[in-house]
Amino acid sequence: SSRSAKKTVATCRTVAPAAPPATAEAAAKAGARYIISPNVDADVIAKTKELGLVSMPGAMTPSEILTAHKLGADIVKLFPAGYLGFGYIKDILGPISHVKLCATGGVTEENWGKYLEFGFAGAGISGRLCDKKCIAAGDFEEITRRAKVFMDITRAHA
Repeated sequence: SSRSAKKTVATCRTVAPAAPPATAEAAAKAGARYIISPNVDADVIAKTKELGLVSMPGAMTPSEILTAHKLGADIVKLFPAGYLGFGYIKDILGPISHVKLCATGGVTEENWGKYLEFGFAGAGISGRLCDKKCIAAGDFEEITRRAKVFMDITRAHA
């Protein structure tokens, strides 16, 4: 297993739609640097920005993406990107190429490079790195291999 990280830092917190913006405050106090939320919630985005954190709300439609951007989101989490497909992504990027996007839902080692080619700022890859079957089997070498593949693809597109 790889243990190259010198220190662990709390970097994010998912804020559920029913949770008050106070959840963002608690995350900031715990050391969060950014807030990921599953939807476009004006109050959560405002509180996140007030706290000096990066705001990353989830959106699917062009209207949701542009609303999040207008409200101050730094990056918009496109979900479920893998299921929407690259045809959909190509179509929405025409009129909204100025918005930073993060692909989540269905991002794999096989398609991550394509997202980078489309100009995505990042991806949510927890499904590949927190695979319940690998964890249950203690197959952390496979998880490490996957992480290395993602990093290799990212470096190749830098």
